[in-house]
Amino acid sequence: MGLSQINREEKQMFALKYKSTPFGILSEQQRMVYSDSLLVKINMITGWVIPGGDLTDVLVDQFNKKFFESYPTVNPDEVEYAFRSAGTTVKDWGREMNLSLIDQVMIPYMEKRFELSKIEDQEKTKLMLNSPSTETTDEDMIYLWESTAQLVMKGAYPVDLIPSKPSLYDWAEKNGNIEISVDDKKKFFERACLTRHSMLSMAYEKNPHSLETKRELAEFNGMRERRAFAEAEMGRLKELAKKMVVYDMMKQGKAPNAL
Repeated sequence: MGLSQINREEKQMFALKYKSTPFGILSEQQRMVYSDSLLVKINMITGWVIPGGDLTDVLVDQFNKKFFESYPTVNPDEVEYAFRSAGTTVKDWGREMNLSLIDQVMIPYMEKRFELSKIEDQEKTKLMLNSPSTETTDEDMIYLWESTAQLVMKGAYPVDLIPSKPSLYDWAEKNGNIEISVDDKKKFFERACLTRHSMLSMAYEKNPHSLETKRELAEFNGMRERRAFAEAEMGRLKELAKKMVVYDMMKQGKAPNAL
């Protein structure tokens, strides 16, 4: 499925994703202002009660820290939309507001957002592969690197969505911009194993009755314990490790010499 086939709600989420600055890169003062405003809006939408007195200041401070630490990639417009769209289905109407209630809305929203980001990444890859050129040029790769790096720096792009077709890692390595020791390669591979395990575990937790997700997790755990990965799994892990190298470079503001 492409972006042209997403439903009305998903189109709204996609538009809001880039409407304002994510919490992760807002200043402390900006986050406090947004936190105060969003708490009032959430109160109006859900009916959750804002405690009075000194507890109000504590709640604003904890709300600010919650979004900076747990949801750094989302922006204030997305938070307001998440509660507005889920308001009628929220449980515990009229309760005193607390951070666990916030998660009731934000966790399902983030799951939908992640799936939408995967579709977005697939669309970008298709555009690159369907270019009229017979092969991807340096100009194409520079554009792909820059556009991806902007999203990574904003905290709006998880590591597993780093494009691999065409491969930014292979391109940068070819240009002499990536030189990694054997020890560092082993470290990135171990990180990839941990991330892959987390992804499979989350898939199983979301759907514990699925025999497929249970089988995939069990098979991966077995391969990991034996340190003997099937060819297809080894390919996935190596590709994820490459994405991590590129992701770290982008987070550090590093760019290939070709840029």
